[in-house]
Amino acid sequence: MFVKNSTGKLKQVLMSYPQYLSIEPINVISKHFKDHQLDKKKIDEEFNLLVQTYQNLGIEVFFLPPSETYPDSVFARDFGACLKDGYILGRFKHEYRKNERKAYEKKMQELNIPQLFKIHEGYFEGGDFFFLDDKTIVIGLLERTNQIGYQEIKEHFKNQYEVLFVESDPEFLHLDMCFNLIDEHLALIFKDAFDISFLQELHKRKIELIEVSKEDIFRHGLNVQALGDKKVLALKKNHDINLQIKQKGYEVIELDITEILKCGGGIHCMTFPLKRIVKKIILV
Repeated sequence: MFVKNSTGKLKQVLMSYPQYLSIEPINVISKHFKDHQLDKKKIDEEFNLLVQTYQNLGIEVFFLPPSETYPDSVFARDFGACLKDGYILGRFKHEYRKNERKAYEKKMQELNIPQLFKIHEGYFEGGDFFFLDDKTIVIGLLERTNQIGYQEIKEHFKNQYEVLFVESDPEFLHLDMCFNLIDEHLALIFKDAFDISFLQELHKRKIELIEVSKEDIFRHGLNVQALGDKKVLALKKNHDINLQIKQKGYEVIELDITEILKCGGGIHCMTFPLKRIVKKIILV
């Protein structure tokens, strides 16, 4: 089993070094920094901090080698999504990311992770994918994933999962910028980004919500990484959100990452989960 839900204990991840990373004006954040000269040394230090943190937590890290032909591969989340029996290979919308697809597909072959399905006609990126529970997937339709990509996923998995979609403002780029699960029954959310039907789905599954502001989205405040065992990785600068998570009884491991964020993605974007362990409930 690889990944059964979005919050089980994280054991293996796939990442890619940011050697050729540059600022592409893909969202509000990166557009703001489009004329900024990136501090490459700082970017390397920040990425290594994230890798070292995972390794210190006992999480095995695999790497896709960097290449000038896919400069944004550091945002590994987006090439697809891992499920319990294998993975979905997504399809990038924008030309400058399309070379990542074959590179990540080859890497997943090397890791012996079965490809369950690949998107053929539509667009789908992994930042728009969450398990709401073991039987339910939600796909975000914002700037990068479209209705055709969603329909392909829904049709392929119709006998295994309920596959929902939620729409939101394209300026948020991906779903994981305005919604993110911390644990099975706790999530960060900018509520104004969603219609009532999505909020009802969360309520139905008894998912408690920590509400944040629109400004928090552009500070990557919601782009945290659930680790399982009541632990979460977050950005050090987002003090108020981190405090709210701590007050719910979670350990927040705060990372001082700022330079990579100027390219539009955060901790969650840089992490592709390969394996999570779900605790078994033993009835006595």
